[in-house]
Amino acid sequence: MIHPAIYIPLLAYAVFILFIWRGLKRKEKVVKSEEKPFLSVVVPCRNEEENIQGLLDSLVNQDYPAHKYEIILIDDNSTDVTADKANAYKSDKNIILLRNESGDAKRGFKKNAIETGIDAAKGEIIVSTDADCRHSENWLSQIAASFDKETGFIAGPVKLKPDHSLFSRLQALEFAGLMLSAAGLIKAGFPVTCSAANIAYRKKAFHEVGGYKDNNELSSGDDELLMHKIDESGKYKVRYLWEPSAVVTTTSANKLKDFFEQRRRWASKTLFYKKPFLTFTLALIYLFFLSIPVSFLAAFFYPVYWDYLITALGTKILVDFLVMGNGRNFFYDGYLLRYFGLAELLHAPYIIISAFAGLFGNFEWKERKLER
Repeated sequence: MIHPAIYIPLLAYAVFILFIWRGLKRKEKVVKSEEKPFLSVVVPCRNEEENIQGLLDSLVNQDYPAHKYEIILIDDNSTDVTADKANAYKSDKNIILLRNESGDAKRGFKKNAIETGIDAAKGEIIVSTDADCRHSENWLSQIAASFDKETGFIAGPVKLKPDHSLFSRLQALEFAGLMLSAAGLIKAGFPVTCSAANIAYRKKAFHEVGGYKDNNELSSGDDELLMHKIDESGKYKVRYLWEPSAVVTTTSANKLKDFFEQRRRWASKTLFYKKPFLTFTLALIYLFFLSIPVSFLAAFFYPVYWDYLITALGTKILVDFLVMGNGRNFFYDGYLLRYFGLAELLHAPYIIISAFAGLFGNFEWKERKLER
């Protein structure tokens, strides 16, 4: 007989996912602001020569009043012609190009670039996105309308647009799961994660919590850890912007190595979460993922473990599907659900490997060798 304690991580996972599902179902009373605050769109760029024109096309064609926002690009020591292309585009538009003077840092490079942009920003609200993203013409208007006096941080939806490959489509489905988790937790009043591709925050709030002062040595966390600090300050509310026209789109990784390095980098910040209960919960969830391959191997020697494995996989598939149903045709195109079964089989091994690798050793990103 299996010891009942083995079911504790399974229970933790199921409760956590159902908590997300409940948050997604929560109806918020959102009072849209009629004010038009000045917005500073801050975009760190490194080796984005293929993306920079598409990014700027989507940013300069916003329906938000042109005199009410600026676009600040920070060239983060690119080794390609990103800066040249940005300079050629600038013309008379409200685009400012800066260079990150922090050098080719091993840690905190992106945060240094963002801080360079914030220091130069005129806006009371900082809007942050990535250079490989595209935005609807209503994007800035939706963000501005969602900032009432109590709001200090807004996380917005990000959708990964796949190509025709199976690898890309699996990424899109997995990324949708991450974004649904972010939305559900924030809407439930427990902000944990978000995407730097679509966030906005008050410049005042950024400075009040010390910006990146206590985590600038980390190579990741310019989004989540800042959100945590603003939330924990008790002065502002963190909100999720659930609006179709606020969805930011990005592309999938072309290579398995790039995907793995990105996920390692994202996982590297989890040890620096300041909430003990959150850290404990995530540790239990990791144990749950670990229990799946372990119980599969153990079942060949001790058949009783088949009962646990079937229960664990069945529960996981059920609660995951409940959550994924909330994002269909919002975070992902509906046809991607045909890959849901395969994605579920790959989910546990991917989480185990990427999370473990992110906590140890260094990684490579954008032609940089980074320290954790």
